[in-house]
Amino acid sequence: MTPTTGIDDPILKAQLEAIQRRIGEQKAQGLAGAQGAAIARGLTGSTFEAQGMGKVEQQANQDLSDAAVNISVQQARIHQDEKRRQEDREFQARQAQLDREFQESQLNKQLGFQGNQAELNRSLAAKEGKLNTLGQVVGGVASVVGKIFCFDPFTLIEMADGSLKYIQEIGLDEETAGGIVESIRLSKTDDNIHLYNGILVTGHHAVYENGVWKRVKDTDAAIVQSGGTVCSITTSNHRIFAVSNNTKTMFADETETDMYEYLTLDQSLAALNEQNVLS
Repeated sequence: MTPTTGIDDPILKAQLEAIQRRIGEQKAQGLAGAQGAAIARGLTGSTFEAQGMGKVEQQANQDLSDAAVNISVQQARIHQDEKRRQEDREFQARQAQLDREFQESQLNKQLGFQGNQAELNRSLAAKEGKLNTLGQVVGGVASVVGKIFCFDPFTLIEMADGSLKYIQEIGLDEETAGGIVESIRLSKTDDNIHLYNGILVTGHHAVYENGVWKRVKDTDAAIVQSGGTVCSITTSNHRIFAVSNNTKTMFADETETDMYEYLTLDQSLAALNEQNVLS
């Protein structure tokens, strides 16, 4: 009987063993039939009996060989399919690595640009005497946060779990849809409040509109209201999702980017849009 050596797939190996058993049973029946025919003719031990049994042996061996070849072909296909899947996995892994490296290179370029720009701003501001006592650019984002990047205290903010909460009721370390809350301010604003998509927000606040970051005051949808008490927060991702009339609007938080200490308002808005392109 043909051995199953070389067949490593357990299912195929079991199939071949079953075929071998069946062929063995058929062979035994065939040999018994050949012997019976010889006995019936009184030709036991004759050439007739030998020829009959030889034909049975030959057919059994051929069936075993055919079965082994068929199973081997199936195993080769399995190995080929597995090799193809492995090559696909390796290709996808290489592609993912290349994508990560590209994203990292783009991020490094962005951070390098922002870092160089920040240092240039500081150098120019220092020469012109425009650095405050904290080393921040006077008139930059850091000097106005908490006063012009704010919301009405009763603005509904989307939380990480999809629920809504008034901004004035949100606490430190709570997780909003835009990130974990890192600071909270309540103050009188130095900026005009605008009505934008049903949301009362200061005019200089950055809003994401039609794929572009803009100041609220520069959008067509904003309607000037008046000043008053406002609330502002910073989040770990620098994003705030405000909701009004079942419509969600994405705003930047009060610092907008990690480089807020060194960027002017225009540069901060440009950095937001550059991040948007890279992402």
